[in-house]
Amino acid sequence: MIDLRLVILLSFILVSCNRTQKPKIEKFTWIRHNLNRIHDISELQARYYLSYHDSSKTLFYAFNNSRIKQVEYFESPKNDSLSGLIFKNFYKKTFSQCIIGEPTIYDGDFYCIIYKFENEQEHFINYLPFAISDSLKSFVDYLERLVEMSTNKRANPFDINSELIQYKDSIIDCFPPVPPPAELGPKVKFTKPKHD
Repeated sequence: MIDLRLVILLSFILVSCNRTQKPKIEKFTWIRHNLNRIHDISELQARYYLSYHDSSKTLFYAFNNSRIKQVEYFESPKNDSLSGLIFKNFYKKTFSQCIIGEPTIYDGDFYCIIYKFENEQEHFINYLPFAISDSLKSFVDYLERLVEMSTNKRANPFDINSELIQYKDSIIDCFPPVPPPAELGPKVKFTKPKHD
């Protein structure tokens, strides 16, 4: 009888030790940027920026108000539902690096998501909001609501553009910048009528 108890105890210990934990989210960044509104790529900037990783226990958010040329920085405590949704929507899933769909003429902001799980490679997704799958659409809508929450408190400034610069080539491959408008010369030449 003692041998059976020992076997059960050892089996329980082995099963407990073999349970795998979810990997940590080393990086999750969501950026809404201005590429569709500029002609000079050096002016590429984040308009909205949201960053989260498990080690910080904090969600960082910034809004770049281009009208008053000021960036507002916010933070809020760890959001368990966000980390669960990141895991559910991105862990062990593969997405195209460029999700643009149809139509290709679009007058809104462009978006990107950068994410990395522990012991995994970093992933980058460019997308237009109307082109993503329904499952990602509900997640992205959730992110939009998160950045509008009034419970976010002011934070010290942090870098919101280095990841855009790091992935600039991938962004441009997916969304080539709009060429500047052509300089228009006079099409009609006005001549004074001759009076006889």
